[in-house]
Amino acid sequence: MKKEYESLQVQSERYQNELDVLRTREQTFHSIVHESKAISRIKTLISRTAPSDASVIFYGESGVGKSMFARELHKESKRLDGPFIEINCSAIPDTLFEAELFGYEKGAFTGADRQGRIGLVELSDEGTLFLDEIGDIPLQMQGKLLQVLQEKKVTPIGGRVEKHVDFRLVAATNRNLEQLVEKGLFREDLYYRINVIPITVPSLRERSEDVPGLIFKKVEEINERYDLKRKLHPQVLERLYHYHWPGNVRELENFLSRLLLTSSEELVTVEDLKGIFESKERRSLPASEAEPLLSEGFQLKEELKKVEQHWLQLAFDECNTTYEMSKLLGLSQPSVVRKLKEYKIDSKTNRDPKINQN
Repeated sequence: MKKEYESLQVQSERYQNELDVLRTREQTFHSIVHESKAISRIKTLISRTAPSDASVIFYGESGVGKSMFARELHKESKRLDGPFIEINCSAIPDTLFEAELFGYEKGAFTGADRQGRIGLVELSDEGTLFLDEIGDIPLQMQGKLLQVLQEKKVTPIGGRVEKHVDFRLVAATNRNLEQLVEKGLFREDLYYRINVIPITVPSLRERSEDVPGLIFKKVEEINERYDLKRKLHPQVLERLYHYHWPGNVRELENFLSRLLLTSSEELVTVEDLKGIFESKERRSLPASEAEPLLSEGFQLKEELKKVEQHWLQLAFDECNTTYEMSKLLGLSQPSVVRKLKEYKIDSKTNRDPKINQN
C-alpha cells in the first residue's frame, strides 16, 4: 500500500507539472478589439455555442487570431475551470504524433521516458482540447483520432488499459478541408465529426476598420511588456492603416514590436519606418498604387477597392477556377465568387461548375 501510495503521488505530481506548463504557455488572454460587424457576429456565435459541448472549428488564414477565439470560446463555456490544451498539429513530427497525443507507458519504445508520459489528450480531461492546424494531421493518425473523439477513450502506447477522457473539441485550420477530403488527404468521416459548428475568421484586409483599434491595443501591450512609453505619430498611424497586412494580426503585432523596440525616441515618426516598412509597403501594391499614399481628394475605400480589383483580375487571368483563385488570394471560394460579381469580372462558369450554384 505504501508503494502504491508513493506511485500515485509521483503520477499526480507529473500530471500537475505538465498541466502547469501547458496552462502557462499563453495564460494571458488579449481582449478582442474590433469595430467590424464580422467580428461582432463571430463573438455572438461564440456566446451562443459556448455553453454546449458541440465541436467547433475555426477557419481562416494564418495570423488572423483563430487560437484567440478558441480561448474565448473556452472562457465562456462551462469548462472554464478545466484545462485548455492547445496542440499545434503542424509542429509535431509524424513519428512522434501518436506519443504526443496519447502518451506512452514506461519502456514502450527505445528512447522513451523511463516513467512514461501523459498524452495531451488525457491532459485535456474536463476541459477543452484545441487542435490547431488540424488539416496537417498525418493521414495514418486520423483514424485513431476519430476513434478517440467518438469514444472519448485513450490508450497510451504500450498500455492495455483504456482511460476515459471528457473534453470538448475545438479545432482550427487555414486549409480547405473539403479539398483535402476530395484529394484523399483527409478522412471524410473525421471531417464531418469536427465540422459541426464552422466559424470563419476574416482576414485583416477584409476588416480594415479594426486596424486602428488593434494598433492602439498592441502598442499599449508592447509598452507594458518591455517597460516602454512609445507613441506613434499620426503620420505613422496613417501609413500603417493603409497597409493591407497580408500576415494579418500576427504580422501587425510583430511589426509594431520591432518598430517600438528599435525607435530611439518616445515619439515614433515616419523616419523610423524607413528601411523596415517602405520596401514592404511598395512590394505589396501594384506599381500604379506605389505613389504617395495621400493626395487631395483621397478616398480610402475607393483606393482599397482599386487594389482589391487589381489583384482579383490578376488572379482571374492566372487561375482556371475560383478554387485556385481562393488559394492564391487567401480568400474563401464563396468570397471570390461574390467579389467577382461585385467587380463585374466575368466568371469562368465553363471551368468551374460550382459558380452556377451561387
